[in-house]
Amino acid sequence: MRVILQHGMLCVGCPIASFHTVSDAAREHDLDEHQLRRDLEAAIDAGDGTSSLPRGPRQSRAVDAARPRRPFGVRS
Repeated sequence: MRVILQHGMLCVGCPIASFHTVSDAAREHDLDEHQLRRDLEAAIDAGDGTSSLPRGPRQSRAVDAARPRRPFGVRS
């Protein structure tokens, strides 16, 4: 999110943001797509804790932890 805001984009909360690719967003905001991608990749590689998405092996544990549990012996 930090990179998006630093590039002057207000995609967070935009109703069509989920339908845009990085290329679409760069074109719509008249940005250098390659620079935007480099900045996004650098933020991901830095792992600076600004992402709320789990990464790597932790992802499966996070998904499992969020899954509702049924009491033992109860079938759906």
